[in-house]
Amino acid sequence: MKKLIISTGLALAGLLLSHTPAQAQAGDLILGFQDSLVSNDLETNLGTVASFLALEGTGDVIYLNVGSTNTVPGSWGALSQSDLTTLFAGNLSNSSLFWGVAGTGSANNELVITDPSGVPGVNHSQGSPHGAINTLASDFTNYSTTGGGSTDIEPANGGAGAWGAEATSNGKFGGLVDVQTLFPSTGSVDLNLYDVVQGSTGVLVGTFVMDSSGDLQFDATQAVPEPKTYVLLSVALVVMAVIIRRRMIVS
Repeated sequence: MKKLIISTGLALAGLLLSHTPAQAQAGDLILGFQDSLVSNDLETNLGTVASFLALEGTGDVIYLNVGSTNTVPGSWGALSQSDLTTLFAGNLSNSSLFWGVAGTGSANNELVITDPSGVPGVNHSQGSPHGAINTLASDFTNYSTTGGGSTDIEPANGGAGAWGAEATSNGKFGGLVDVQTLFPSTGSVDLNLYDVVQGSTGVLVGTFVMDSSGDLQFDATQAVPEPKTYVLLSVALVVMAVIIRRRMIVS
């Protein structure tokens, strides 16, 4: 069964931090929006990569919008729906608005990224995408915040270190890793988050769910029982069957 985690005091946090510069660093998970019809991108620091990796196998659900009433640790960030609609006003239903999530882990060239095409493989070096994503995070403070809170910025999409510059025009970091999918014009769209260590196939951490109004949540994966658990369960069932059979014979 999923355990529901609903965020804590993000509205208050947004008010307290609204006059401070947007902050991010390597090891943070960045949510980015890009539209070829708009001159600015929108970026949000969702919190540390480590916070998301720790959710793998818990089945937790995290709501990631400013103003949610919740109990999420203070290291989490949140998307401002008002910033999203203000920046991309009239374009939320267009086929030119894309979004994705990218960060880096602590291992050598480890990527923590969304991938719309399925489980990321090991078809190339991850050094170039790793460097591009770190540049995205480290240049976060070079741009002004928006009205929704200190985790949101609106960099020019061609500006150094901006989402549009580092992910390039086709949404690929380092020209290799595509993390983006189309924003939903109606309903919602899922985007899986993977932990990709250099030389290994990506491991599913959870799924981001975005709806057409800008509501965003993260559904962590459920724990998968170890093989020995199934063996013990099978043995228990056999023992129970034997006991029931003996009782039937006796009676």
